[in-house]
Amino acid sequence: MEDLVVHRCRELSKLPKAAKPRSVNFRRTTPGSLTPFFNTDVEAFCGPLDPSHPASRLRQPVLYRTVPTAHANGFILRAVPKAVLHRVPYPWPDPPFRPASERGPDAGRINMSLLKVLGKNVSRSAVVRKRIGYRVKTALGLIVSRGADVELDTKGRERVVFRQEDAGQKWVLQDWTYYMLPTLELYRMPIQTLIPSLRRALITVNQRARQLDERGWQRVASPDGKAKKLDRLAEQS
Repeated sequence: MEDLVVHRCRELSKLPKAAKPRSVNFRRTTPGSLTPFFNTDVEAFCGPLDPSHPASRLRQPVLYRTVPTAHANGFILRAVPKAVLHRVPYPWPDPPFRPASERGPDAGRINMSLLKVLGKNVSRSAVVRKRIGYRVKTALGLIVSRGADVELDTKGRERVVFRQEDAGQKWVLQDWTYYMLPTLELYRMPIQTLIPSLRRALITVNQRARQLDERGWQRVASPDGKAKKLDRLAEQS
């Protein structure tokens, strides 16, 4: 692993081979674009992937308020149903790469659809932005594939621990795309701080996403469209 992540974390320097799942796959897992979600260049896209999904019928401001969100020091984590991602008229490259194959609970790798909003407002340096993205993926991979957490040792020092029974598919919702808005604070954030923050954010976002799925998006996309009702649901979810 890159020195930036492990130089202060002895526990990551000699990791044993992981049991299943052994890793997290981030490539070719996001079937559409989130650009219209930010209300920009909507005309360049061909509509949501699944127009029949209730979330696809929500107005953009309502959807933005309703999607699960977790705020933490250094980043904001949100998740949106893949159904609301927009199709692009001319996928790049042409022909496009095949999407990542679906993986069952006993597979060696777990797919995770993750988008990171890392612009020059975070840092003008492309190297810094790339390293922030690398740190996020490394921490997420340790949580999902190894059940990484942080606890205090006998001397009161923070150390990364791994609990395989806490790893697995439960951390990643396959029908949702996660997107993160990091800040420059993540560049120098110790992995012992980042891992607990990401764990809490994932728990919050996943819990709210499951609540929306269980209660049904129909309640949000009801014909009356009353703002107060939608805002209450957004706060409760």
